[in-house]
Amino acid sequence: MTEEQRAELEKLARAATGGDWEVHSIDHPYPAKSVKGFADFPAGSYTEWRVRTGWIHGQAKDKVSVIGLASGLDGPSVWLSEEDAAYIVAACNAVPDLLATIARLEAENVKDGEALEKIERWFGEFPETGLFWPNEDGTESDRPVSYGAEYGSNGERDFMRQIARARLSSRAKDQSQ
Repeated sequence: MTEEQRAELEKLARAATGGDWEVHSIDHPYPAKSVKGFADFPAGSYTEWRVRTGWIHGQAKDKVSVIGLASGLDGPSVWLSEEDAAYIVAACNAVPDLLATIARLEAENVKDGEALEKIERWFGEFPETGLFWPNEDGTESDRPVSYGAEYGSNGERDFMRQIARARLSSRAKDQSQ
């Protein structure tokens, strides 16, 4: 998902009705008019479906409907705000990209974990020591002293394990939250 796509989705989310959304149905005990293109309702009852938010309206003392399909004497009617419609479309269109992003990040996370576990067992690059081998005449050469030469293999191992343990610890905390 690009930065522009995420920014557009965030803008639409801010403009849409807030709160967790849910599907809500109301069974009505009276008959509804049959209209071409809509299902016939059995005499004596019909069900009204709504998509509504978790936000409780101050006057109505109930959750706010953002989409509704009702059928009455004049046939079916649907209500939906322009902002909510834009958000629904954007969210539905974003789901495939979001799922692909999740799959990619999960795969990267597995690879990161494998690499860190390998590093923790001691593989990798080491920092410069800032030291140089001496020339035969005792002056400093331009040949750097390696980390292994200065600190030995135990020093290399300890350095890499310190880095790996810090990252593995951080990953464990992230995953437990």
